[in-house]
Amino acid sequence: MSRTQAISDASNSDEALFLRLLQFKGGCGQPFIFLVEGNDDVTFFDACLCRLKPLARERVATYNCNGKGNVLKLHDIISHSKEISLDDFWCFIDKDFDGMRGHVPSEKIWMTPTYSFENLLVSEEVLKSLLVCEFRCNDINAAKDIATIQANFQSFISSYTHHLSFANLCAFYARRKDVETHAHDSTITPAISANFHEVKFSLSDDDVVRRMGKKAPLDKADVNSLAVEFQALDPLADWRGKFLLTAFVAFLEALKHDRGSKAPVIFSTKAKMTFDPRTDSIRTFTSLAVLPKCLTEYLETVPV
Repeated sequence: MSRTQAISDASNSDEALFLRLLQFKGGCGQPFIFLVEGNDDVTFFDACLCRLKPLARERVATYNCNGKGNVLKLHDIISHSKEISLDDFWCFIDKDFDGMRGHVPSEKIWMTPTYSFENLLVSEEVLKSLLVCEFRCNDINAAKDIATIQANFQSFISSYTHHLSFANLCAFYARRKDVETHAHDSTITPAISANFHEVKFSLSDDDVVRRMGKKAPLDKADVNSLAVEFQALDPLADWRGKFLLTAFVAFLEALKHDRGSKAPVIFSTKAKMTFDPRTDSIRTFTSLAVLPKCLTEYLETVPV
């Protein structure tokens, strides 16, 4: 084992994880802590708390555990700890393609009903609210423009399903077969773009298996062996959320460009707007999304 690997293993040991959490808890000043997977999750769950239970926000600190595995590991550590109580913690994880990863379900762990929280942010409801409030679709042309863009959104979803199917299948395969891959956000996500009616994806299937495989390209025949099981999944709910949200933001960027052009193609007229889909999109979309009842009920358990 290399010295670098040894240092990495030591920093991710149960003792090190627990020590960092204790240090955070001792310095945050709040009695309750949300344990989440990453930085974007911090933003999402803070926005959810502001929206669903604002009076509890001042009593909650959110801790980035750097991964789903660490959230689950810390839940188990805390549940056996004599120093702190699990009553003061709420754990949040994404369902992904691997659910609870063999862990026993707990009333202190909330798992997204979709692949990840990002899937909850891409919907007709979010789009329509953005069109009315941010894209200025509130004049005599509003009904026509909204109807046109909603139809385009359906084309966008169909093209997303078509173009991103194999990349999602590869991610599904890698998780099910425990195959080590490069980070999808650096290898696959940059190849996703969109105009105002369809998703574009610049990688071929051969590019995907080559870029995604870490030690060697993924075996395409082995990947396709899971195609039938994969096809039972709902593309909007059960495929990788970050791919979907990246495409949606690109779609909105294209709409913004059209809305601000001198001769718009989609919108009836030009309109000045300040909304930037790439800036604080998670917080904005969360304020508009239809949030699952199970999340509302889970947050209700946080004392005020």
